[in-house]
Amino acid sequence: MLTGKWTPMNVAVLKFNQLVQETAVHSKHKWTNPDSTLQRRSRLMGTDEEPEHFGDDELPRPPGLQRLAKSQRSGSNSTASSGSNPAAYQEFMAEQYELDRKAKMTVLERESEDRRRLIQSQRIAEDMRVLQIDTRGMDPVDAAIIKAQKAKIRAAYPPPPN
Repeated sequence: MLTGKWTPMNVAVLKFNQLVQETAVHSKHKWTNPDSTLQRRSRLMGTDEEPEHFGDDELPRPPGLQRLAKSQRSGSNSTASSGSNPAAYQEFMAEQYELDRKAKMTVLERESEDRRRLIQSQRIAEDMRVLQIDTRGMDPVDAAIIKAQKAKIRAAYPPPPN
């Protein structure tokens, strides 16, 4: 039972491993930095020093870009969230709900109007086919039914004014 699950999963994992090995991982900054974590770790193996984490491997910040303060990163200047102002958040969500409802109603109305036009054009096409039926040589009962149907159709479409 496990073989059926294991085989496809093993194929996918092997393919993933192959892709990872083919990528240029060793061209990244960490691997080209002479003071990388691995080299530092091997240097410090025999000492009691605590290795410095996130020290030399960190890429320098590009000039002109300052680190944002925590208050700026938290999104204090963004739209209201549920934690900062619940009343504003509820008002925002109510407005969003109303906008979504109006958009959906517009789409539904448009689709309904399109369906109504389609049904009307199909009805007109069917009426025109009935009007073109030749009753000569037909059974008198069937001809009477067709003539009655033609009379109803003609009554539904009054002739245009002269």
